[in-house]
Amino acid sequence: MGLIWGSDLRFDPSSQQWIADRTVSRDNVVRRSKGNFEAYLRNIYRVLLSRGLKGCYVYCVDDETAKFLLSRCEGLGFSQALDEPPTVKAEAQTREVVRPVTVPVAARRYFQNCIPVYDLRIAAGQFGDFQIPDPEAVEWIAPPEGIQPSMDVFAARVEGDSMNRIIPNGAWCVFRFNPAGTRNGRIVLAQLRDYSDPDSGGAFTVKRYESIKVSGSDGDAVNARIRLKPESTLGSYKAIDVSRGDEGIRVIAEFLRVL
Repeated sequence: MGLIWGSDLRFDPSSQQWIADRTVSRDNVVRRSKGNFEAYLRNIYRVLLSRGLKGCYVYCVDDETAKFLLSRCEGLGFSQALDEPPTVKAEAQTREVVRPVTVPVAARRYFQNCIPVYDLRIAAGQFGDFQIPDPEAVEWIAPPEGIQPSMDVFAARVEGDSMNRIIPNGAWCVFRFNPAGTRNGRIVLAQLRDYSDPDSGGAFTVKRYESIKVSGSDGDAVNARIRLKPESTLGSYKAIDVSRGDEGIRVIAEFLRVL
C-alpha cells in the first residue's frame, strides 16, 4: 500500500516534538474533533501504516518528518536499495552548510543576543562544572530563529557522516547543556572516556541516545544498557553500546538544531 504523510502532522527536529496543525487537515471529521488533536492524528497514521499486508510505501510532504521516519527504520532488514535511499543520500552530501554570523564585540550582549561557539576538538576542559566562558576566549554568534539565548545554550561544529541524515558533515549545530527529562530518543552530545568517535577518533560524539530495557527478576522493565546510535546513509557506522552505570560515557548536552 502507499501512504501520503501530510503536513497536518510533522516532526520538528529543533524541539524533537510532533507538531499537529488542524488548519491544513483535509479531513472534516478530524478538523471538527475535540480533545487532543495531535494524539488523534498520531493514532490515524499509526493505523494507516499498519494496513499493508506485504509492506507500505510512505511519501512525506515535510522533509524533516521523512528524515525522522527514516531514522526510526534502521535495523529492520531493508534491502540495500531501501536502506540507503538515493534522494536522502544525495541531500546529505549536497546540503549547504551555513556559516554562523559572528556578533561584533560592540553589539554583544552575552547570552541575550548571542551564544558561544565551542571547538569540540579542544573542549575537554570546558565541559566540567559549567562556568561562564571568558568572553574573549570564544567566538559569539547570533542564535538561529526559534532559539532563545541562555547560559546553557551553545554552538559547535559537528564533523563526519555518522549523523548525516540529520546533521551534514561540517554543520554548525546548537546544543543545550544538561538536558532535563528523559534522554531516550534524543540526539545528544556525549563525552567518551573509554571509547572514541568513529569519525574523528576524538572524545566527543553526537548520536541518538537509546536506553535498552530488559525484564528484571520481579518482572518489571529495568535499564540494562545505553546505546548511542548513528543515523547515516552509510552502513559502515555502528552503534556504541555500554552497560548501565558505565563511566565510559557522559551525556553533555542535547542537540537542538542545525544552523
